[in-house]
Amino acid sequence: MITKKNWKQIFLAIALFGVSQTFAQKAPTFSEGEDPKPSHKKWKLVKNMSDEFNGKKIDSKKWATSGGWIGRAPGLFVADSVSVNNGNLEITSDLLPQAITKNGDEFTHSGGYVASNFSKKFGYYECSLKANKTFMSSTFWLINESKNLENCDKRTTELDIQECVGYINNDKEFSQKFDQSMSSNTHSRNIPE
Repeated sequence: MITKKNWKQIFLAIALFGVSQTFAQKAPTFSEGEDPKPSHKKWKLVKNMSDEFNGKKIDSKKWATSGGWIGRAPGLFVADSVSVNNGNLEITSDLLPQAITKNGDEFTHSGGYVASNFSKKFGYYECSLKANKTFMSSTFWLINESKNLENCDKRTTELDIQECVGYINNDKEFSQKFDQSMSSNTHSRNIPE
């Protein structure tokens, strides 16, 4: 038997579904006058920096999975942690069979990273990701290449579009809500000569 209370709940559920379908967007849009590109330009897909991960393995012409940063202890980036499965890029975190020491740091877990083999100075970047439930961060970020700059301050600037962790394993104040939020951060640091 449907009670008055049940009818209210059913009506509310239908109303919320209808509103979500009415206002859901299939792609990003900008309000008039807020599109950041110059008015005489058009958005254009950059194919060598875009991927739907439909193949059986990662496209090494587009993406690097090793050769850069090794990770932040206790998480070591291992190329074999990166795979493609059912149209998804997957980066798997796992406990290493035994701890590995590199550069004086002890690594107990494996993870991975994926970096573009190409660069752009500006643009619109997006990804869809599912964060992990470990102490390793799930991050979508950009960083400038500044090794060959001349006549300017040589700095690296990192833009974390989204950074979070699934489990906090330290008592540092800045990290205490990283398991409850999708943080956006910038970091700027000098590059040693």
